[in-house]
Amino acid sequence: MKSNSRKAVVVGAWVTTGVLGAAALTGVAMAADSSPAPTGASTTTASTAAHAGAGAAKLRGLGKRVLHGEFTVQTKDGVKTYDTEIGVITAVSPTSVAVKASDGFTETWTLDSTTHVRADKAKGTVADLKVGETVRLLGPTSGGTATAQLALVRPATG
Repeated sequence: MKSNSRKAVVVGAWVTTGVLGAAALTGVAMAADSSPAPTGASTTTASTAAHAGAGAAKLRGLGKRVLHGEFTVQTKDGVKTYDTEIGVITAVSPTSVAVKASDGFTETWTLDSTTHVRADKAKGTVADLKVGETVRLLGPTSGGTATAQLALVRPATG
């Protein structure tokens, strides 16, 4: 069961990336369609390639800018809803962590035995979560309660 939950989190992360990628590529396609028609065929190919390259560059940075959100994933066990948030830890206990995103959104996440913590690119524990640190959380939500399955502590910037 533990591996199914982990797989669901990984699937959820990839689905989020795919959704954000599709949105970015749709924007690139719309921008390409709305630009003035080029005069030569070679210009059309170069213009389309330039738009696609710009879209790919924007897509790479988009995931880092997602502050918080909810997404739904179809799994072999049924439909699952996940939350994600990045922000500053405002309170922490052995069973929960409160995080405030830069836009003011605050969510209290449940911490349990399925929570995986990564700090300084190494495995950590819930004890590694400290008030004032920036963290990215991802996990399932049910009945308005989000349970962190993954907590990535961002390194402090100098």
